[in-house]
Amino acid sequence: MALAFTFGFRHSELLEMRVRQVNLLERTVHLQSLTTKNEEPRIIKTTQEIFELLSSSTGKNQLDSVFTRDNGKPVRDLRRGQI
Repeated sequence: MALAFTFGFRHSELLEMRVRQVNLLERTVHLQSLTTKNEEPRIIKTTQEIFELLSSSTGKNQLDSVFTRDNGKPVRDLRRGQI
Protein backbone atom coordinates (compact mmCIF):
# COMPACT_ATOMS: atom_id res chain seq x y z
CA MET A 1 0.00 0.00 0.00
CA ALA A 2 3.02 2.27 0.37
CA LEU A 3 3.03 2.89 -3.40
CA ALA A 4 -0.62 3.90 -3.34
CA PHE A 5 -0.20 6.30 -0.44
CA THR A 6 3.15 7.79 -1.43
CA PHE A 7 2.57 8.23 -5.17
CA GLY A 8 -1.19 7.98 -5.62
CA PHE A 9 -1.11 4.76 -7.64
CA ARG A 10 -4.53 3.43 -8.46
CA HIS A 11 -5.72 -0.04 -7.53
CA SER A 12 -5.51 -1.26 -11.13
CA GLU A 13 -2.02 0.24 -11.64
CA LEU A 14 -0.71 -1.76 -8.69
CA LEU A 15 -2.42 -5.00 -9.61
CA GLU A 16 -1.28 -4.83 -13.24
CA MET A 17 2.32 -3.84 -12.46
CA ARG A 18 4.90 -6.24 -13.90
CA VAL A 19 8.51 -6.80 -12.89
CA ARG A 20 9.73 -5.31 -16.18
CA GLN A 21 8.34 -1.92 -15.07
CA VAL A 22 10.63 -1.79 -12.04
CA ASN A 23 14.24 -0.70 -12.47
CA LEU A 24 16.04 -1.35 -9.19
CA LEU A 25 19.36 0.05 -10.44
CA GLU A 26 17.78 3.42 -11.26
CA ARG A 27 15.23 3.06 -8.44
CA THR A 28 12.34 3.86 -10.76
CA VAL A 29 8.91 2.50 -11.61
CA HIS A 30 7.60 2.97 -15.16
CA LEU A 31 3.85 3.14 -15.62
CA GLN A 32 2.83 2.44 -19.19
CA SER A 33 0.36 4.70 -20.94
CA LEU A 34 -2.24 1.94 -21.31
CA THR A 35 -2.40 1.39 -17.55
CA THR A 36 -2.85 5.00 -16.41
CA LYS A 37 -6.15 6.85 -16.15
CA ASN A 38 -5.09 9.73 -18.41
CA GLU A 39 -3.21 7.37 -20.75
CA GLU A 40 0.08 9.19 -20.17
CA PRO A 41 3.15 7.20 -19.12
CA ARG A 42 4.82 8.12 -15.82
CA ILE A 43 8.23 7.42 -14.35
CA ILE A 44 8.37 7.45 -10.57
CA LYS A 45 11.59 7.75 -8.55
CA THR A 46 11.22 5.49 -5.52
CA THR A 47 11.77 6.28 -1.87
CA GLN A 48 13.95 4.01 0.26
CA GLU A 49 10.83 2.30 1.66
CA ILE A 50 9.44 1.63 -1.81
CA PHE A 51 12.83 0.43 -3.07
CA GLU A 52 13.00 -2.13 -0.25
CA LEU A 53 9.45 -3.26 -0.96
CA LEU A 54 10.12 -3.66 -4.68
CA SER A 55 13.41 -5.46 -4.07
CA SER A 56 11.32 -8.53 -3.24
CA SER A 57 10.60 -8.85 -6.97
CA THR A 58 14.23 -9.85 -7.59
CA GLY A 59 14.40 -13.29 -9.16
CA LYS A 60 10.96 -13.14 -10.78
CA ASN A 61 10.42 -13.25 -14.53
CA GLN A 62 9.97 -9.95 -16.36
CA LEU A 63 6.29 -10.69 -17.09
CA ASP A 64 5.45 -11.74 -13.52
CA SER A 65 3.31 -9.54 -11.29
CA VAL A 66 5.32 -7.44 -8.88
CA PHE A 67 2.94 -8.19 -6.02
CA THR A 68 2.40 -11.87 -5.37
CA ARG A 69 1.27 -14.03 -2.48
CA ASP A 70 3.63 -16.45 -0.72
CA ASN A 71 2.47 -19.18 -3.11
CA GLY A 72 3.53 -17.07 -6.13
CA LYS A 73 0.02 -16.21 -7.31
CA PRO A 74 -0.62 -12.54 -8.17
CA VAL A 75 -2.42 -10.36 -5.63
CA ARG A 76 -5.93 -9.70 -6.96
CA ASP A 77 -7.46 -7.76 -4.06
CA LEU A 78 -5.51 -5.21 -2.07
CA ARG A 79 -8.00 -5.27 0.79
CA ARG A 80 -7.16 -8.89 1.63
CA GLY A 81 -3.51 -8.33 2.41
CA GLN A 82 -0.78 -5.79 2.88
CA ILE A 83 1.43 -4.63 0.05
